[in-house]
Amino acid sequence: MRIHLVLAILTLFCSTGIAEQIRCPAPVTHIALDKGDYSPQSGVKFALSDFAANQVARGKASPLCFARMTDIQHGQVFIDAQSLTQEFSTKSRQSGSSVHDLRLEIKGNIVDIKGTVKKVIDIPFTLEGPVTTDGRVLMLHATSIKAGALPMKGLLDMLGKHLDSMLQSESIGGVRVNNDTIIFEPEKIAHVRGRIASADVKPEGLLVKFVPVEQKNENRPKGRLQQKAGK
Repeated sequence: MRIHLVLAILTLFCSTGIAEQIRCPAPVTHIALDKGDYSPQSGVKFALSDFAANQVARGKASPLCFARMTDIQHGQVFIDAQSLTQEFSTKSRQSGSSVHDLRLEIKGNIVDIKGTVKKVIDIPFTLEGPVTTDGRVLMLHATSIKAGALPMKGLLDMLGKHLDSMLQSESIGGVRVNNDTIIFEPEKIAHVRGRIASADVKPEGLLVKFVPVEQKNENRPKGRLQQKAGK
């Protein structure tokens, strides 16, 4: 009887512990940071300043309630050239693509990507260009491409697929190619959303600025109609 009682107590204790572990956190949490660093891996550092964001659960039940979409309200995110190189080289080694030895450098106000395409004979390539934004995505416009006899479109398509796999985006299209532009979608790559005001390549690294999303004024069209009616 005593053994059965002990087992019953242990079972109750364990089940209670499991329930505590899988209990979902608050659906929305807030982050506010005047200045600080975020390091997703050794050798990679994101410098945050004047940063505020909401982290919203991607589901109501486990495991999605623990996964978060980060809605950035405002702030600056800076990643230095060394961290960019480390991030790309580490993930490049982990992927099984025909593109390998990928290296990323900053030259003045442009990004320089170098690597090798595995063919019958390895083909080294270099791609250069500035980084811009349309407010939602980051875009690398290739102004210079050197890849021997490999066609430019073939190289960009191959590189886009490699980066998409390398960055481990969960949705198809996290990295895509449009003509001579490689497009990075933060929402699909890292579950990060926000209105991007600017993306500036500096000698020290890449600076991305987020600003509050503009609220639409629903009364504005009505006011215009009233004004025209008065005339």
